[in-house]
Amino acid sequence: MSGVAVFLGPSLPRAQAARVLDAEYLPPVRQGDVYRLVRDRRPAVIGIIDGYFHQVPSVWHKEILWALDQGVHVAGAASMGALRAAELHVFGMRGVGRIFEAFRDGVLDADDEVAVVHAPAELGFMPVSEALVDIRATVDAAVCAGVLRPADGSALIGRARALFYAERSWDALLDPADRQLEEFADWLPGNRVAQKRLDALALLESLRNPPTAPFRPDFRFEPTLVWERFRAAADAEPPESLSDSPEAAALAALRLDPGKYLSLSGQAAQRLCALAEAARLGLAPDRAAIRAQLEDLRHAARLPRQSDLVAWAAANRLDERSLSRLLADQAKLAQLEGHLSPALGQPVADLLRLSGDFPALAEHGTALLRQPAPVHPISEYERSRLAIWYFEERLEMGIPVSLVDFALHLGYSDEAAFFDALAREYRHVSDSAPKDFEPDRHPVPPVPPKP
Repeated sequence: MSGVAVFLGPSLPRAQAARVLDAEYLPPVRQGDVYRLVRDRRPAVIGIIDGYFHQVPSVWHKEILWALDQGVHVAGAASMGALRAAELHVFGMRGVGRIFEAFRDGVLDADDEVAVVHAPAELGFMPVSEALVDIRATVDAAVCAGVLRPADGSALIGRARALFYAERSWDALLDPADRQLEEFADWLPGNRVAQKRLDALALLESLRNPPTAPFRPDFRFEPTLVWERFRAAADAEPPESLSDSPEAAALAALRLDPGKYLSLSGQAAQRLCALAEAARLGLAPDRAAIRAQLEDLRHAARLPRQSDLVAWAAANRLDERSLSRLLADQAKLAQLEGHLSPALGQPVADLLRLSGDFPALAEHGTALLRQPAPVHPISEYERSRLAIWYFEERLEMGIPVSLVDFALHLGYSDEAAFFDALAREYRHVSDSAPKDFEPDRHPVPPVPPKP
């Protein structure tokens, strides 16, 4: 794919569009679709051609502004895309075509100029009514060709405007008994002007060489309360096209386990808030950070070989794009935790109080902190024995690839402080261990019961 995603419906057959531009073609845009697309896949460019009007809420202006603020180029033409581009071109959304220009310049001002009734996706969104902008373009061409008198053309457009958009068709407009329109009726079948289709093609042509640099907005996006409510609703409701997705299937089963569902939904809410805060702070993990998350995943899930990772991704219904999104989110959360680490002590302690774990842990920690520090620095051999005892025997997991990252993630100042804590814990749980930890003279203690 070219990094371009296009919302397309009745304005242009998808097969014809694909011959012009290699892109990800999506159904007509609805409210929330642009936000979810940027949230999940972040294409370089979004093209909006078609969108829903009355059946479901239309794409919101602010989600387009948010996409621009995230560095995504957004362009529109023909139908809903022309409307939104005319309204947002001053903010950087690019408009293409005569319909966009007419709305931008105030020549047209009614949404129903581009509205049509169309067949469902299974039938390729085939239009079953005529768009008023196409009627206008066809009438103008007939007047220019001398097939229609200007007065007759104006009368036809007035008649079309008076009809509800779903009822607009040439059959409804042309009266077989009207002799003055006979020539136009004969001319019409081979000369209709599909302006929406022409503008849609113009947009696709313009996207064949998409921008290589991210969009740079010259406005400040304001995350208002209404916006945060919109995001929460958009995050909670998957697009219609994903209603039969693996995620929806998993949630359907999970809801039958109320305890687990409520626990995970609470964690999910916190995750959403954390990701929103990461976005507000402008945290953007680099490739190395994302790669580290991949290594952590492979380690935690015991996926030593590439084939193991591929099988795991397949079992979790993750393609390359969605796996990349998951890893990027994990990297953002890790960055956020590092950013907030100095302030996390009190909130963590409060959570322990609410869970009932605080008294026992406070007593345990007091005993650890009262122990004297080791007389001699802990040797590399002793660190290895401590690591084996702590990770493999006590936690029953593999030793992390990077002990430094693991220690920092737990809030220790460095790897040495982490191993000092392990030595204190070892002495605390071992009746036979002396004050100075010497694993070469003392066997690893039995694994203590997990709290």
